[in-house]
Amino acid sequence: MSAASSSSSNSSPDLSSLSSATASVPIRSMTDVPVDGSDAPISPFSSAVLSLAHDDQQNYHQQPRPKLGNGEGMTTKSDYLLDGERKSAEGLAEEKMPEGSSKAQLVALPQVSAVPPSSKWPPLPLSVRLLSSHRFLLALVFLLSVLAIVLVVCLAIVVVVSSAQWHQINEEDAAFLNREISWRSNCERKCNAKFDVPPLILISMDGFRADFLQRGKTEAVSRIIQCGASTEFMMPSYPSKTFPNHFTIATGLYPESHGIVDNYFYDEEMPAEEKNFTRSSRNPAWYKGEPIWNTVAKNGKMSGIFFWPGSEVPIQGIRPTYRYSYNASIPFSKRVDQVIKWLRLDENERPAFLAMYFEQPDSAMHQEGPDSDAVNSALIYVDAMINYLMQQLDNNGFLGCINLIIVSDHGAQKLRDDMAVTLDRFVDMADPGIREVFPGIVGHIKLRENNETLLNKVLAPFECSGGQIFRVYTRETMPRRYHYARSGRIGELVIDSAVGTKLFKTAEKMNASKMKGEHGYDNRVSSMRAVFGAWGPSIKKGHREKPFQNIELYNLFTALMQLPVTGVYASQMSLYSLSFFFAPNNGTLGRLNSLLRSPPNADAEPMAELAECAGAQLVKCGDGCHFELHYSGRPFGTVSLPSAPPSAPTSSRPDASSASADQSEGFSAPTTKVPIYSAQHCKYAEHLLMPELLQQHVPMCVLRLCNATMVFNLHRQAPLFVESQLTAPVPSIDHRLVHLASFVSL
Repeated sequence: MSAASSSSSNSSPDLSSLSSATASVPIRSMTDVPVDGSDAPISPFSSAVLSLAHDDQQNYHQQPRPKLGNGEGMTTKSDYLLDGERKSAEGLAEEKMPEGSSKAQLVALPQVSAVPPSSKWPPLPLSVRLLSSHRFLLALVFLLSVLAIVLVVCLAIVVVVSSAQWHQINEEDAAFLNREISWRSNCERKCNAKFDVPPLILISMDGFRADFLQRGKTEAVSRIIQCGASTEFMMPSYPSKTFPNHFTIATGLYPESHGIVDNYFYDEEMPAEEKNFTRSSRNPAWYKGEPIWNTVAKNGKMSGIFFWPGSEVPIQGIRPTYRYSYNASIPFSKRVDQVIKWLRLDENERPAFLAMYFEQPDSAMHQEGPDSDAVNSALIYVDAMINYLMQQLDNNGFLGCINLIIVSDHGAQKLRDDMAVTLDRFVDMADPGIREVFPGIVGHIKLRENNETLLNKVLAPFECSGGQIFRVYTRETMPRRYHYARSGRIGELVIDSAVGTKLFKTAEKMNASKMKGEHGYDNRVSSMRAVFGAWGPSIKKGHREKPFQNIELYNLFTALMQLPVTGVYASQMSLYSLSFFFAPNNGTLGRLNSLLRSPPNADAEPMAELAECAGAQLVKCGDGCHFELHYSGRPFGTVSLPSAPPSAPTSSRPDASSASADQSEGFSAPTTKVPIYSAQHCKYAEHLLMPELLQQHVPMCVLRLCNATMVFNLHRQAPLFVESQLTAPVPSIDHRLVHLASFVSL
């Protein structure tokens, strides 16, 4: 052995003793080292330090920092303290030596904490030092957890705020709009403007259920009701949906008659590109009947409509004089301001009829349900708009000059999750015999062919499947009181939902739905009841009317605007002239005259106080709708009221068509058999059976029909008029349609 070797051997430490000394020392992980550089105690293993023998120390220190690793010829650097001033002894670090240097030697120095100069071992990057701490990792996990919780809370807040944001803003607006309430001080107002006939303002509050008035959120509406006329509730028409009922209010027709049978429906007779009706449809062919603004125009007067279903369409080639197409972004206050501007116009430019639509509280009800704070907030806001309107009318001297009617189209019902129905359980959506399936509260199934075989095939899966959840009707089995069968736009099958139920096409559609409130149910259901109130110089103060259906409003409008129809009965006007001034409708003429201060053509005696006509006899036969009138066994006139189908025989009695013209003195028409103009309903007979002077006090009696009451003039032995009982049912009265009625005086 050479001297060099001997010297090297003598100076080398006993590695076996070092190994045995360290075997009992627990090894600390890298993450056990404090990250703050504090003088924390270290294990005895820290006494083992790395001594690097190098022939050229200066050359070594000039080398770039060696790479860390664990490959052959590579050693892993011992865990340095993160501040660069202390080295942990949790593991022996090895480093690849620079080329040309001698072998590194381990030297055991008891209780020595050697620290390599910072110039030799630069501190690790900050990111490495942070990630080397388990405390940091724990803190990071905690921070991420907190952030996740905060994110969830924020999302929940965003959802709540997004659904209630406009309500909060509107409540602030409501407080501003309610700052003036001087109009409420007196129910009687003197007209300070010049109006020959009081203009009529009609306001619709979509989805305003009748009992919403009891929540104490609508002081302005309540004041109008207190000062004017009202009813416990107004019954909508079936289905209790927005578009059908708004057009019923405007025309006095049932949806089956005016054609808007739902918010969405199908008509095979329409052009190919628009066979499906939507609320944006503008083809006049969708709309049947005559809306009140057309009647106003035919009487040489003007109208102003700020949103109303159908007002954007040139029905019968006529549009409202002034109109705004629906735009929900227009603030309610702007709508009120425009109505005031119309009233300020010169007499030759001023509308006689004005209508305005508010889409609340319906929108809030659909989103949050009828019992929600959102609906209460919407009620406050809508009421503030009514207050603002009334105050502006008062400030401009109009309040004592105009008649105001506030209505809603339907009520509101909370949906039940356990009563949702998916139609694909019963209907094969791919069935070639099915043309369209419309879900909703009232479901429609339109067939490609209206034949009994196909109808029974599609109907079969529904049998014994609905019960209290829904009922399925054909047009033949549809309840008569719905007046919802005589239109080709109604489905061959109609699915009538129970209260709280909603129909969906598929489960996916059902799960995606977020709506909590709906409407469209049976119009007799209490939750579907609408509101009605009226105020003005023509309206009785504090009058409480019996509940009625909204088909009665059209006749009330014409009476309030004093349209020439009031003079028709006193003058022997032709049938054409009568239909020109006053459109046929399903309402009962004079049904709401009791709430007017000066009703036109008031009855000599109230209907309820009239005695029954003695010796009256009722006969039913045939499949048409006819009144055949007899006196002393001789027919003195026949009124034929054709109903579907048009080919129905006019009478089953041989003498029904043989009555002579000179025997029919009770009729205003010259012929013995007078078909009602554009008639579909028996009650149109009232327009033809009016006497020359209805206001003349004459002895009268009543004849009870199956669906109406005929008032008979005992002095002239002639009928006066027919009042329908379909819209104001009387107990013990059969509500089936009258096919043939003969009245014989014995």
